[in-house]
Formats: sequence, C-alpha cells, structure tokens
Amino acid sequence: MATGKLRYSLTGHSKLVLCSALSADSHTVSSASLDGTIRIWDLSRLVRKEKPAAPKYTEAELDALWTDLGAENAAEPYRAAWDLNAAPQQAVPLLRERLHTAPARPEEEPMFRRRWARGIETLELLGSAAAREALNRLAQAPPEMQLLCDDARRALRRLAERSPLVP
Repeated sequence: MATGKLRYSLTGHSKLVLCSALSADSHTVSSASLDGTIRIWDLSRLVRKEKPAAPKYTEAELDALWTDLGAENAAEPYRAAWDLNAAPQQAVPLLRERLHTAPARPEEEPMFRRRWARGIETLELLGSAAAREALNRLAQAPPEMQLLCDDARRALRRLAERSPLVP
C-alpha cells in the first residue's frame, strides 16, 4: 500500500466482483461476484512475514496528513489514515496532541469533527498500547467535547472486544 503498486492479484471469478470484505485479522478476504459465487481468499500465504520499515515523515508531511484528515472528500482522509497507520511512532503523538484541542473558531468546527472521527478511527486501527492510552485520554476530554469523548469510549470498547493488546 505504501508504494501504490499492485502487489497481488486474485483470480477466480468469471464476472464482475460486486463487493469484498477484509477480515478483522487481515488474513482473509471474501468476494461476491455477478457470476453467482462467493470466494474466500486466504491471504496469509501471500503476505510477507516481515514488516516493512515504518516511514519517517517530516513535520511538514505530518502537517499535510493532519490537514488531509479534515478533507470533505473520502479519498484524502482514507489515504492519510493509512499513511499514519504505517508510522505509529509518529501517528500516536500527533493525534494525541492535536485531537485534544477544540477548534478556536466556529467555522473550524466541521473540519474539527471530521478530523476527530478519522483520528479516532486511526488510533483504533493502530490498536497499540500507546494508541489505547491516547484514546483513554481523549475519552476524558473537557465537558464541552462530551459527544466527541463518547466516540473515543466506543472505540476503546470495540478494541477490548475485538483483540488483545497489540504491542
């Protein structure tokens, strides 16, 4: 994903694939096709066992990723979330610091809400001890941010139900 290059291609359907879903552990993909079949794909034998080195973003790149989290379209925040996920050592401190600050002006509120939701999703996706600690801190934000704190609490509950602590 980090390079944008095709890494694998799965073949087997004879017509257009309508939908696909990735399992929570990222080891299985299911797909449904117009040919009337549903296929379950085992990705564990395709994926490299070693993790690629995490990218090292500059402050300007981190600022750009933060900006992209607040974009109105879906593509920029999606890419930004995955880029941050690839660099957890930088993502968690960035999100911990910036998500804890309410917008200064009312016109910034919509972008703040988008960043909040996408930042919470990114921390949940990371699932590490540091990400959980950041979610705990966000769940205890000031009263004026109560609705947003509930998002952090829900993410923590989902993490607790879904998986053990990721290092």
